[in-house]
Amino acid sequence: MILADTSIWIDHFRVTNLAVVRAIRERTLVIHPYVIGELALGSLKSRDQTIARLSRFHHLPKVPHDDILKMIETLSLYGRGLGYVDVHLLASCIATANCKLLTRDRRLRETAEQLGIAV
Repeated sequence: MILADTSIWIDHFRVTNLAVVRAIRERTLVIHPYVIGELALGSLKSRDQTIARLSRFHHLPKVPHDDILKMIETLSLYGRGLGYVDVHLLASCIATANCKLLTRDRRLRETAEQLGIAV
């Protein structure tokens, strides 16, 4: 499974991302509810249709807040320039077997690489 973060989707909406297209065709692309939420806050063409299409992908589970806080401490994720949503994406990937994170965000990608979950 491949979880594309918000940065990947934004780029994909501008210029087709072949990794996203491949994952869609292979039915390996998954989404996180927070990615849909972040995208919904932006300016989307065909807004309702886009959000509806994104919502059809398999959703990764949201990790409880207390578990996120433990993960931040246990893995020393603080001070890296990550956002709260970033850590949720990492946690959901870790909690889901064979899930990899696809991102263009340098700090998030580096952390995903260190955790062994980067595409």
